[in-house]
Amino acid sequence: MLCLGCHDSAPFSRKYVHGPVASGSCTTCHDPHQSDAKSLLKGASREVCLACHAHFAKKMQAAAIIHPPVKKEPCTSCHDPHSSAWPNLLKRAMPDLCTGCHKETGKKIKNSQVPHKPVIEGKLCANCHTAHFSKARGLLLADDEKSACLGCHNTDKLGDPALSNIKKELDVSKHLHGPIQKGRCSGCHSPHGSDFPHILAGNYPSDFYVAYNDDSYSLCTKCHDKNLFRFAETTLYTKFRNGSRNLHYVHVNSSKGRSCRACHEPHASNGPKLVSADGARFGQWRIKSRFQLTPTGGSCAPGCHRRFRYDRITPFDLNATTQK
Repeated sequence: MLCLGCHDSAPFSRKYVHGPVASGSCTTCHDPHQSDAKSLLKGASREVCLACHAHFAKKMQAAAIIHPPVKKEPCTSCHDPHSSAWPNLLKRAMPDLCTGCHKETGKKIKNSQVPHKPVIEGKLCANCHTAHFSKARGLLLADDEKSACLGCHNTDKLGDPALSNIKKELDVSKHLHGPIQKGRCSGCHSPHGSDFPHILAGNYPSDFYVAYNDDSYSLCTKCHDKNLFRFAETTLYTKFRNGSRNLHYVHVNSSKGRSCRACHEPHASNGPKLVSADGARFGQWRIKSRFQLTPTGGSCAPGCHRRFRYDRITPFDLNATTQK
């Protein structure tokens, strides 16, 4: 090649070579004699790239969300125009290329005790995100966040041991947890990595009994008021009360407090208030709550106690042998 009589061949001979370079067509992009553009390009670098990648340009023009570097910076911010050691002519390996700008995400990936598998395996960032443009916020490959997550969490064979088939669970349930109703799995999960099991964004104890403190349920109290568990008597912080007696406090705030999972499902349920219709898991036993709601209270009769009724307006005597 004539150009290599002066130019060092190394930058043009890495594993992945740009088509015009591979065919020796340097003048596809460069004017050999003179130019008003840097590097003797035949125009601004972005326009030179899009002159061939016209299909890409057309799709980008119609996209709802465009990655800022793609919108504002030259393509060479991320790609080497001649050759590269990495696929797609990237200037650095993934995820290093991405975390060069997304530094906080990079720290999360590097320092998290529980990594999200797609971030560290296979296509890495590209398992979930597109680098250029998307229909969805966060440059997700799917139409929205929930669809992106359920694109993997839709099988009984994901992981070892296998994770729950969340799509199946949602499809057969009447009631969905608020974040899931809004399509925001990231309300509870940290998609790039976490220090908590199941990449949760806070503490959600796996044990049935958990000694209460303010950090015990940090995942739940991101949205739910901590005062829900702090006061034995209240008329403000919960509707789960008998008169002013706070029944959340009764169940949770003790050395043998029941964790949230003792009564509630985290994703979806056929029971109201996300109370598990099948019952809490206690070893091999599913403890059905037989929970019933009324306009001002309700009742339950799980395996751990007889049926108790509660009412916010006209409280029941919870110490009575029977309740009428």
